[in-house]
Amino acid sequence: MPGVERKGDLASCGDANTGSTTVKANGKGITRAGIDTAGGLINGGSDSVFVEGYKVSLPGDLIDTHGPDGSHAAETTENESQDVLCGDGGDPAPDLDLTLDAIGGGGPYYTNTKNPPGSGSNQNCWWYTGDVTFSYTVTNNSSVPVGPFNIGLWEMDWFTNIGQTFYWVRGDDGKYDGKWPILRGEVRQGVIPAGAQVTGTLVLPSDPQTDKPGIVPPHDLGILNPHWSIVTSSHPRGFTMHADIDKEVKETDEKNSVPVIEVGAIYDANGCT
Repeated sequence: MPGVERKGDLASCGDANTGSTTVKANGKGITRAGIDTAGGLINGGSDSVFVEGYKVSLPGDLIDTHGPDGSHAAETTENESQDVLCGDGGDPAPDLDLTLDAIGGGGPYYTNTKNPPGSGSNQNCWWYTGDVTFSYTVTNNSSVPVGPFNIGLWEMDWFTNIGQTFYWVRGDDGKYDGKWPILRGEVRQGVIPAGAQVTGTLVLPSDPQTDKPGIVPPHDLGILNPHWSIVTSSHPRGFTMHADIDKEVKETDEKNSVPVIEVGAIYDANGCT
């Protein structure tokens, strides 16, 4: 049997419940669904216990979307009384589910900058041209709005991981083998309405300069010679994109990711085109 929610109890969003001024539990006004708030109106409540004509709020009651730009979505009541209990709850908290549906990298990319003057006779191609733009589609399969959250772009070892699916959260850099994965970039996704789908892009700069010491290949799309000075052939890289890398959306299954894809360059030793 769940405990009752009370005035001042903090919801999952950090906002405090309001409550009755006359009916109390543990010295705090009892929170009522349908009239009291925790940043937004509290819904649900007990099916059998009422205060002043309203259902008593219980843990897990859904709170209306609120906060700046709807930043608190699908939040619920929490931190209930531990010793004042009442009957079964009403509507259960909805299941939250995001799906990251697609990822794509533009291309091909050409290594077209020659070695600088004074570098000797080698005039092989150097960095690749332009940014790599990744596209994505996220679907909110939930019955309530979900978000906001961060979408991350991770780089993996392309040779062994193309086509494989992983899920990494912020702070997981290097946990795979001490070098991979590497969080290359992220984009903030706002609130997605119930049942809606959004698309967007995340750009990896052409020369991000974000590699950790000792990691090969370096940050271009070309394989360098043994002295790591000039490009000698094309080199693909492996990327994956994951939704909600900070676990801000409280899903039953947090693994919103896509298989590692390959992004490569075309090497042209003759024209460096």
